Amino acid sequence: MIQVDNLLLAFITFFLGILTLIFDRDSRYRYLAGRWNDLMNLNTNEPDFFNPEKTEKYNTWEDDEKKVKYNQFARMYWGFVEDVIRKDNFIDRLLRCESYVVAYQDTIKDCIKLHHAWLRNNRKNLFTYSKFRKVLSEKFKAELKGLSLELIEEG
Repeated sequence: MIQVDNLLLAFITFFLGILTLIFDRDSRYRYLAGRWNDLMNLNTNEPDFFNPEKTEKYNTWEDDEKKVKYNQFARMYWGFVEDVIRKDNFIDRLLRCESYVVAYQDTIKDCIKLHHAWLRNNRKNLFTYSKFRKVLSEKFKAELKGLSLELIEEG
């Protein structure tokens, strides 16, 4: 009888674990969707932030306030990409769910296209999460146009 009880307990634990994974994926999706909406609502009045020809030269902008806003926006956008990569995990692939990196690949490509110059200028101190650097370097190599994401040692 004890073995049956242990087996039943193991089954219940396994079932609850699967339910937790499913609900966790939903909460991760809602989190990313909320972050994306916040990001898009932040600077929709700044068309230059969505123009790669302008953002490539953001350091030359004369309006200091606009530069500050752009720096905040680009940091948040890259932070969103980092969140997408962090939320992606092997459990989703076991459950045959689409990878977040795959689901958001067009968004990541847009971020690279729009904010490549910002990342090039700020990669030294930001995004030290190794998976962020690895996923971008491996899956978006062409879009990075030779930009190395290796940690830069000061010295």
